[in-house]
Amino acid sequence: MKVFRILILVVVAALGCHWPTTHVAAEGIDVSQDIAHSTFPTGMTFDLTATSPVPIVKAELLYTEANLETLNLQNAPVEPATSIAVQLPIDFRVNYTPPGIDLNYHWRLTDADGNVLETDPKMATWEDNRFEWKSTSTDMVTVNYQASKSFAKKIAQTAQDTIDQLTADYGAAPHFPIEIWVYQNRSDFLDILAPNHEPWIGDAAFPDLQLILANISDGDDAEIGRVIPHEISHQMLHQATESPFTSLPLWFDEGLAVYNQVGGKSDFPDLVAEAVKTGQLMSVEALKGQFPLDNAGQRQAYAESLSIVQFVLDKWGNDGVAAMIKAYASGASDDEALMTAIGVDTSGLDALWKQSLNYQGDKPPPTATAAGSIDFNQILGAGTSLLVVGSAGAAGIGMIRRNRRERAPARVRGPVELNSYSVQDAETTPVISSGEHRTAMNGEWHAPAH
Repeated sequence: MKVFRILILVVVAALGCHWPTTHVAAEGIDVSQDIAHSTFPTGMTFDLTATSPVPIVKAELLYTEANLETLNLQNAPVEPATSIAVQLPIDFRVNYTPPGIDLNYHWRLTDADGNVLETDPKMATWEDNRFEWKSTSTDMVTVNYQASKSFAKKIAQTAQDTIDQLTADYGAAPHFPIEIWVYQNRSDFLDILAPNHEPWIGDAAFPDLQLILANISDGDDAEIGRVIPHEISHQMLHQATESPFTSLPLWFDEGLAVYNQVGGKSDFPDLVAEAVKTGQLMSVEALKGQFPLDNAGQRQAYAESLSIVQFVLDKWGNDGVAAMIKAYASGASDDEALMTAIGVDTSGLDALWKQSLNYQGDKPPPTATAAGSIDFNQILGAGTSLLVVGSAGAAGIGMIRRNRRERAPARVRGPVELNSYSVQDAETTPVISSGEHRTAMNGEWHAPAH
């Protein structure tokens, strides 16, 4: 089966025009079956049965993931006939699509005379159907669970409380509800991740899909306090600032997430104090993108990001953070957002933050020692992506793949082969092209805390 990925920028739409079409409605095509079902761990299978007085020569499935604007296109193999029965499997392990999301889909059928029928849109859930899931919901959160109902309700309420608090503090109200899928068994959880996942991953978040996948044992209240507020902060901040022109600096995204979590950060003030003493503070500029990949470097980056966010809150209050969120939502660059919100640019913020810590300036680093093994028992995954862009652990270290999905007026995406996940910060811009093209998806992978 030949797979196509086409990214279409509908420039004429921005001009108030209509995209030209030669489609002629196919009144004679009749669809008698149109269903979809999950086939975990592979993906979903879409079944279609249709008849027509004129041979049907083409069947195309078009679907979108969650609330994304990207339209995925998949051709179904059909032999021209007046009656077709299509069974189209789509492997979501290729161009990895996490389970736990709704798909909106419809078929486009073309007959030999060029007549086209577009079926009515339908919704289907791509889920791990090995289990009978239960769910509990609040205003903006649904928790799908296998544990006790009381534990699931605690997760849901913690998430909703975080949403309410962030909305009250910064005006960062979510546009879409958030889905959380909680696994009890670690082996079961690892089965839902991408084929080339890291074995230490403890939870995964996909802000673009409004999705959190977590491995939290029933009764582990401490893990709820660490993981849920942190991940909800990423989800909220992503929805509040989504723009085709810019992405958030990592120090702001991660620092605010760590600020909101409960636990897993008690040693962060000491890490910052030691960096001040030894002259090893990173700059705000350095903390905008990818954090260091080693355990100590990542924890230091998280500690300093929290310190910067705490400084901003202490000096400019919630209004300052709210103004930053509003500026980023408008598409402002980092310096533009900071100048608009708090009156300083990145270098100015760096100077003020370090002055507040009585930092005496950078010093040569101490003699390097042999690198030891990474202790992932210290980790809570955090990030806005590896931001699903995944991120390093907030309570410790996690690996991040941070990609921001760029928006175009319309796009069509077809599956492509999954590349190995990169821990480098990568972004794509809208492209007019045909053939294979990989579009970034926001999400994040986090390591478990023990």
